[in-house]
Amino acid sequence: MQKISKLAVPSMAKKPRHSAAHSISTEETPVTTPLNLPAQPPQRRHLVITRHPGAVQWVRHLLSPTAVESLPHLHTQDIDPNVSYYGVFPLNLAAAICAAGAECWALTLDMPPELRGQELSAEQLRALNATLVRYDVQRVGDPLKAGAN
Repeated sequence: MQKISKLAVPSMAKKPRHSAAHSISTEETPVTTPLNLPAQPPQRRHLVITRHPGAVQWVRHLLSPTAVESLPHLHTQDIDPNVSYYGVFPLNLAAAICAAGAECWALTLDMPPELRGQELSAEQLRALNATLVRYDVQRVGDPLKAGAN
């Protein structure tokens, strides 16, 4: 615990001689950090989940100068609430991302039928007016099982 004198005098200094009417205290007072200071939130990471290099480049360009990492696949047990996830997600994975408290951003575009199944470049995604839209996805029911009528 750090101690500080009420006067700006070194602790080894002699007490000043003053009359009782003008007494100056040199007793040491402990200085502590208040316990109610809010903790700094962890730095948010940005992670693109895709196997498509054009999509990774497009997101990196859009979020520049923010550092953006990429992975080809995301397992639900690896979801981190301090990450913003970008990609095209199945609903169950999007719901798991949101349930964990992470951000879920979907890469959206109107894909012409003739481009389906093709690898798109970052330039093509820009030309198709691709956007990132944040979603809050929530599962609202139990799964249906075969034979359960």
